[in-house]
Amino acid sequence: GLIGCRVLGTDARHLMANGSLTNLRRFNIKPLALIVSDAVRLPFNEVDCVVTDPPYGRRATTLGLPVKDLICQFLSSLDVLPRGGYVSIASPEDVDASELGRSVGFDVVERHSVYVHKSLTRELAVLKKT
Repeated sequence: GLIGCRVLGTDARHLMANGSLTNLRRFNIKPLALIVSDAVRLPFNEVDCVVTDPPYGRRATTLGLPVKDLICQFLSSLDVLPRGGYVSIASPEDVDASELGRSVGFDVVERHSVYVHKSLTRELAVLKKT
């Protein structure tokens, strides 16, 4: 939103969607919509790109799925993203989202490790749909 992208957000929980709206308002960003929805069954037909920071099961629920399974299912279900479209994803480094992406038909464009604290190093990956 800060760089001019149109923002359309989803979360499986009302509380998190409301938190997103609060954050967006703070930065004067007006989303097209914030929808309570399961990320593997997105309620729209097409997007230009996806930016996501899925839950890790620490403070935000994965709804009972292991984090690796959640991310794999999400990436596998991105029919709304055209061939050549990009996904930027943050996840715990040990999940290896870039390899999960590669396994379901994405090329890895970039991958970076970011130390957060003693129990979390994040992987930031940019994937391109093939």
